[in-house]
Amino acid sequence: MTRLLSPLSIISLMMATWIWRPSLELGQENASVSCRVESGLDGLWKVGFTTRHVVEVQSSKPIAGLISIQTFDGDGVPVFYRDPSWSFDLQASESARKIEVIATHGRGNRPIRIRLARPQGDVLLDRPLTESERGLAMPSNQPWIVGIGRDVQLREIAMKSVGGAWGEYAASHIHQPDVLPTHADAYAGVDALLLSSSSLELNEGVAAPQCAAINLWTQRGGQVVLAWGEHAMSLAKHPEFASMIPGEVVGTAPACDPGPVESLMGAQQQLSPLTCALVRLQRGRVEVGTLTRDRIRLPFIANWAYGMGSVSWIATEIDSPQMMAWETRGPLIKYLLKDCWESSEKDTNKQAF
Repeated sequence: MTRLLSPLSIISLMMATWIWRPSLELGQENASVSCRVESGLDGLWKVGFTTRHVVEVQSSKPIAGLISIQTFDGDGVPVFYRDPSWSFDLQASESARKIEVIATHGRGNRPIRIRLARPQGDVLLDRPLTESERGLAMPSNQPWIVGIGRDVQLREIAMKSVGGAWGEYAASHIHQPDVLPTHADAYAGVDALLLSSSSLELNEGVAAPQCAAINLWTQRGGQVVLAWGEHAMSLAKHPEFASMIPGEVVGTAPACDPGPVESLMGAQQQLSPLTCALVRLQRGRVEVGTLTRDRIRLPFIANWAYGMGSVSWIATEIDSPQMMAWETRGPLIKYLLKDCWESSEKDTNKQAF
């Protein structure tokens, strides 16, 4: 990806603006070409961090071209992003194609423009993103969690802010495999990922580049909670996920004892027996263990380092029917994410909104 900053000199800035302006002023686009854009993760992104945009190029006839993004840096100077891999080549047999692009937006209230051009430079389309395409820009210091699974419901347990629009954390939910990023930088600004094995459709449909993106993000310093239970084996078969566990997931067990986690959380309501993943850990710290119906002991909550990041493990799906009916589910999720809160509170180097 090439990031081209307009020079700060007045002459160069005028030239950079003029280069972009012909299609902007004419307001024209090729009649056969259009596009739709989805920004961030579940419509959320952070100012000052790399943001993912999924551009769906549509055309009524065969056409090829390149995508570029115009935005602004933190000083309000125009920035242009383009990369040779952001190309499209629609043949007669297809009417649309999705391309994942990334850009860093230094201001949350400035226009973001999408540009499609032929390889030789002829502009096919040049327009600002609509409000719905832009998504919602968050302050750079806003805690952000992404839940991946069937029904993780992270928003429902967040405390709301009294003095502003943001609560103690913002949450994005991903339910379908086709919307998972293929680039690790798409998770920039995310404080934690919670990956539940609850959705068999997602587990079976996730592709190797999507698994690799989560793996690489974690190695670079990300924090992941693996909530693997009944369908754990369908995720463990992906080598990019399996390599994040210092051991082996060997199966699942029904009706495991929930007593230890009830005691940990001081729960008043009894938790129904749980279907748990059986994992053999070679290292890591086990915080809570439990017993299978056959009295086999297994790690229930554990954590370990992975590269520069960390992984927390809970051997059941946080959105299983038993967990969803448990009134202490919210405090348990916050317990699993406790290191994320501490990290975000100590981080004083993030850029202001």
